Amino acid sequence: TADLDATLSGADFSMSGPLRLASNGITVADTLLRLDVTKLSGMAALESRDLQFEPGALQPWRLSDRLRGVFTDARGGLAAAARFDIVGGKIEGTGEVSVSEFGFQTTRLGRVQGVNGTVAFRELLALTTEPGQTILVERLNPGVPLENGQITFQLVEGTQFKVESAAFPFAGGTLALPPFVWSLGGEQQNIEVTAEAIELAKLVEVLKLPDTRATGTVSGSFPIDIDGTDILVRDARLRADADGGYISYLGTAADSAGAADENAKMAFEALKDFDFTVLELGLDGNVRDRMTISLILEGKSRKGIAYGDGNQVLTGQPFLFNITVNSALGELLRNTQYYTSQKGLTDAVVEQVKAKRLDESE
Repeated sequence: TADLDATLSGADFSMSGPLRLASNGITVADTLLRLDVTKLSGMAALESRDLQFEPGALQPWRLSDRLRGVFTDARGGLAAAARFDIVGGKIEGTGEVSVSEFGFQTTRLGRVQGVNGTVAFRELLALTTEPGQTILVERLNPGVPLENGQITFQLVEGTQFKVESAAFPFAGGTLALPPFVWSLGGEQQNIEVTAEAIELAKLVEVLKLPDTRATGTVSGSFPIDIDGTDILVRDARLRADADGGYISYLGTAADSAGAADENAKMAFEALKDFDFTVLELGLDGNVRDRMTISLILEGKSRKGIAYGDGNQVLTGQPFLFNITVNSALGELLRNTQYYTSQKGLTDAVVEQVKAKRLDESE
């Protein structure tokens, strides 16, 4: 609804006043119209009040039905300004929208929080922005928690989100996206993710790996398919950067492994103090559900490893691990469960050792 003051002087018509929501009477903007009624030429302007979105109160869809379902459970601030030029009855509009600490719920990306920035529209009625719009995102969680990212984009016709670049710090490194087009409202999306210089020490913290320390960095790129609410990682491979690194696993799985197989015990002894030259971490599956997680690790133990009756010691013995575990990664990252149970890790190593011994006997 509007409470407008209007005047007509000859051919000049002017009107101004506040716009209010019919549902609750909240004043959302102030308007101005100046028009030559004989030529149908003039201008119109709209400037919003400082709007605050809250659940159960003001929501984006109340401002425009085109936003219904796009931003749900919205919180945060918004300010907007628009100008419309009218020439011979034809209307062209430009505008700016600024958001501060804006957050909302999505079906694909989970909760998006702390969006800040100003977006300039070159064709407001068509919902098309200028290229190179930049927003900062404090936090989102598409299955893996991402924080403090920057996205540069162009919105086209209100339906295509052309991402020019996107990058989020992650585990001491960076997760980045090359240019791609995100179809708003579409069910399927394919994107390529590049991981650069991910620090193993911080990755251990993110994945909540028990009793594990590691140094070194890994990098790689991999495709992700988004299908509805499912986020599918397709054979991701993160490989250790040139200098290799160090890993130490001190969990109780070593004791269980020793009881199951002598060679498996040796393998876990090596992992207590292990320099690697080759490390390859593989991920394949649904981030929100179960994933196959593999680890190829090659290197040497820093210390001697007793074997046999304990009087013999292996020094500088090379080891090659090839471990695969199926895990509910999505559940892991939503709570404090371990990446895999101690028994699961034990079984994986024991089976690898047994398979290697079988191959050697053939």
